Amino acid sequence: MNDRCVNATMIDTLPFMTEGNNQLASPLVIDNSTAACGFVEAYSTRAVWHLLRGDNRCYRASTDGSTFETVVAIYNTTAGCEGLVCLNEMQAYQYLTSGVSWSATSGTDYYILVAGYQGDTGNYTLTIEEVDCPQVPLNDVCTNAMMIDTLPFITEGSNELASPVGENDSATACNVFVQPGMSRDVWYILQGDNRCYSVSTEGSKFDTVLAVFTSTNGCESLVCLGENDDYNDVTSQMTWATTSGTDYYIFVSGYGESTGTYNLNVEVRNARVLVYLVPLYIPYFTVFCLLNNRKWTVRGSPQTTFAPMRR
Repeated sequence: MNDRCVNATMIDTLPFMTEGNNQLASPLVIDNSTAACGFVEAYSTRAVWHLLRGDNRCYRASTDGSTFETVVAIYNTTAGCEGLVCLNEMQAYQYLTSGVSWSATSGTDYYILVAGYQGDTGNYTLTIEEVDCPQVPLNDVCTNAMMIDTLPFITEGSNELASPVGENDSATACNVFVQPGMSRDVWYILQGDNRCYSVSTEGSKFDTVLAVFTSTNGCESLVCLGENDDYNDVTSQMTWATTSGTDYYIFVSGYGESTGTYNLNVEVRNARVLVYLVPLYIPYFTVFCLLNNRKWTVRGSPQTTFAPMRR
């Protein structure tokens, strides 16, 4: 019944939970009303729709418990299905399931689309519940990076209201996984001490991206050391060897337009140093940073070494 936007199921009680199957739903091209959310593909995507009226509160929609790779997209409108605007979307933040959070303005209708990634179909579970509204993070620009002064460092935050990449004075071209003007980022800073460190977003509720920059002169002279996306499913992880006296800026963002609640974990990793001589008797050494019983090698003076990208 609700396989078209105009037949969206009204959500009038919360928390809301329903189960269904999108196998026989109409392809999106029939509606001719879906805005271009990146993971939503017309002609092949079979979707179902729900409708929530805004009331100045914040909500989260998730497909936890679904049996196929789902996509959740939120559209807002004041003109029904003919005026949809893509507000937010998520694909597979936790194995196959998806979840997005948003602030619902009073007087605005929010259409919730549930579909399969690249045309996938199956049994879905949709849960919608009220959540705490996110705040603008204090560390959404490099110059306000949060200092990491205790280890292990564990924190939770949200990038939903952070400044978009490219709209602050420290945005760079380090990240190939983010979209300038759309991806939203937060910053942390770690002072090097000749030890190896690992940073991870394990446990985050959306598709995260990590990057590490180095600097000896603050945010005006950042050098991109590297980045990681999808080290473990949709969360990110990196490890690197630090140099004493150097500041390391840790950048946390979402893949594409993804936003949500993230977990950030920073900890010291074991290192091994092998010193030997090369021709002309010039000392040369190798730094081994150990991560999850796997060895990452950095040759020469301590530099950065990263876990492989998995996308």
